[in-house]
Amino acid sequence: MKLKFSGFVSIIIILIGIICLFAFRSVPVTRIWSSYNMLYADKSVSEHDILEYLSRAGCKDVISLSSQRIPIRSSIVPIEPKLNSYLNDRNFYFSDQEKAFNLFYIPSEYESRTEQAVVSMQKDGNIKAGMDGHEKYPWTVPLICIAVALSLLFFAKNRHPFAAGAVFPVCMSASLPFYPVASAVCLVLLALFMVNHIWGRRRYLLAVFTSPWVMVPLITAMIVFFMVSMQCGILGLLVFLASAGATCLLRSRELYLDSKSTFKYELIFSARQLPLMYSRTAKATAALMLPMALLFAMFAVSSVVSPKSTANGLSVPSPAGALSDGQGKIPALREYYDWAWKTLAFPYINLNSKDSQHVNMAFFEEEATEGSVITVSRFVQTENGISQEDEAVMKFDGKFKDSLKKGIDDLDYPAIEKLMKSEGEQTRVAYSASLTGKNTASTVRNGVSLVLLAFMFLEVIFMYLFYFVIRRKKYENNK
Repeated sequence: MKLKFSGFVSIIIILIGIICLFAFRSVPVTRIWSSYNMLYADKSVSEHDILEYLSRAGCKDVISLSSQRIPIRSSIVPIEPKLNSYLNDRNFYFSDQEKAFNLFYIPSEYESRTEQAVVSMQKDGNIKAGMDGHEKYPWTVPLICIAVALSLLFFAKNRHPFAAGAVFPVCMSASLPFYPVASAVCLVLLALFMVNHIWGRRRYLLAVFTSPWVMVPLITAMIVFFMVSMQCGILGLLVFLASAGATCLLRSRELYLDSKSTFKYELIFSARQLPLMYSRTAKATAALMLPMALLFAMFAVSSVVSPKSTANGLSVPSPAGALSDGQGKIPALREYYDWAWKTLAFPYINLNSKDSQHVNMAFFEEEATEGSVITVSRFVQTENGISQEDEAVMKFDGKFKDSLKKGIDDLDYPAIEKLMKSEGEQTRVAYSASLTGKNTASTVRNGVSLVLLAFMFLEVIFMYLFYFVIRRKKYENNK
């Protein structure tokens, strides 16, 4: 059997798909912070030595105590006034509560390199060190897809073409074990099952690409892949191409064997003459509701029950909920806003005035509130002579906060404020030994993932109900 050019192309696409499934695999990791891994190292080891290990491993932009500077200064007052304790309090980020370990924050893109650095510290330097990351592979996610594929394979009329097309989507659910991806893979498997009984018939491709029963699930799956992430979407495209390549190779083999056979059979009905949604595929659609409902329920539970990270029982800075009055608070983005507001407003404050029309020392003791305005008096020449006007020079609002965020992005050193910004304005931080982590298995926000899962589940229900509506109309018309 000689391979045609299309056969070589199919093999190349299949090999690319296999390589990409392996290269772009993602294992969910639970860490304390959304965009940073925390590394802890014994305080007896100098910070310089730890940074050297990280640098040799290729880690960049490491946030450490020694790298911190004053992030913002007033251009009017060169001397930094001691307005509040923010600059001192932010140092709590770099030590556990017992002051036994130094803490470092490394961007999550260097996670594997950080792991290498920790191994080197432990082996070469005999340093007590570790990370907060905790890997946990959700085996149930790909197992559900495998169970769906095997069940449909058992009931498939033509098992070889179904297996050839299904193997790559199932592998994708194992490579990217995310709940929305698994649900989308189930839709792909359903579409493959629907076209299974028209395999080998004339006008096969035309029947596939013109059937809403096939194209709607496939298009929905591809949209979900891209909504999960661009990487997932591109991998989904490669998986589709690899599945098409595998089925093309199988068809080429079948045609070759037919050409060598003494008798050649030709199917009478073309693919366009047979329905894709009928009793068998309708039952498969109904059965698919169970695994998709299970994926939806599992994701909903995992979203409510926050994953736990680990730092060997250390009490370290961690995102917290509502903080009690007695609980020591570590500054977060809100406190940075307050400090920056007071720093920039300091030159305009009349410290000696007790006049209620002006701001006095109480300004530095109270937290900045939304809509607060700093004004200065100006004397202007008018038709009636010189008059005094109040001019607003600063306002504590969304525009002011956006300028501070941009200023954080523009800082040319690894500032702890960058970690604060990545966590958002609503985050509160306190020492905790019971660490609630951020699970990277949800590449999109939990709310969006939940909506995607619900939409795909409802799509399957709608397809099943729509089939019965059509069948009932046909029955009534034939009476």
